[in-house]
Amino acid sequence: MPVTAKHSLSTYCGYVDIKRISLSTTALVAGVTLTLPGVAPAEATSSLFPVDCQTNNVVLDEDGGTYELYGTCGVVTVTGDNVTVAHLPATRKLVLEGQGATINGKPVDRVVVHGRDNQVTVRSSRITRIDSPGSTVRVTGLLETGRVTGNHSRLRAERLTEIFVDGDRNVVRAERGQTFVSNDGHHNRIRVHKRA
Repeated sequence: MPVTAKHSLSTYCGYVDIKRISLSTTALVAGVTLTLPGVAPAEATSSLFPVDCQTNNVVLDEDGGTYELYGTCGVVTVTGDNVTVAHLPATRKLVLEGQGATINGKPVDRVVVHGRDNQVTVRSSRITRIDSPGSTVRVTGLLETGRVTGNHSRLRAERLTEIFVDGDRNVVRAERGQTFVSNDGHHNRIRVHKRA
């Protein structure tokens, strides 16, 4: 059963978020309770929500939420809109179903982008698939297999072993190495270092 990372006290009993600190004039710092007399509580503009990936499945469904994930993750599914993942550790599978997400991660075995207008940066990936329009995926190292079936998307990798493009008006770029290219879409711009 997947764990849903919601913004609640029960889910984050081991953590303190910015909203709970800002709504109180008393805070615990390094084991010492500090009370700030005469200081009105400040209104928080955003909160960082730590999530432990001890379970196999994690769902990030809070619209506008900002998360940091820890441990080694199984399947991470982002269903909320405008979600930010400031830190994504090594992950078996990342699925983006919401829109407007910004993800920064370490190696992810499989990246699947269904939602639109997402921005994903990972160190490496075995398989990356972009099904949605307007999304951008950047792999700073090796991407073994890329597949772009949506339209108006961008895929960039330092090294790209093979790319299959079925959508239209996409941009694909590989900086180094040889790349096998299959382009069945229209008006795509595919620039690789060397075609295999």
